[in-house]
Amino acid sequence: MKPNIKKVLDSLRGRGIQSIGLPWYERGEWVQARAVMEDGHSLARTYGEWEANAKELEQALRGEGYAVVRAHIRPLQFVAWCRANGHNVNSEGRNAFANWCAMKGDGEVH
Repeated sequence: MKPNIKKVLDSLRGRGIQSIGLPWYERGEWVQARAVMEDGHSLARTYGEWEANAKELEQALRGEGYAVVRAHIRPLQFVAWCRANGHNVNSEGRNAFANWCAMKGDGEVH
């Protein structure tokens, strides 16, 4: 298991969380998503690399018993959501958006 996945799982244990929002992207929007993010330079360079990492994390979360909600991030709508809700357009904003989707029941449950 990759260290970053272990870190995520360790941070969730014992918190009573049942579902997790996971930021999710469409292949055709990946370049734009990286461009609008304040920390886009820290995201995977290619969609394929990002997708492989995201699916590995998703599988690990499901293996621990969490319902995983794929929160689809549309770049321009995401920027507007962050501004309207007081979040930066970065990992903090992505996680806030994904968990907001999970709480609302939006997104695909896996």
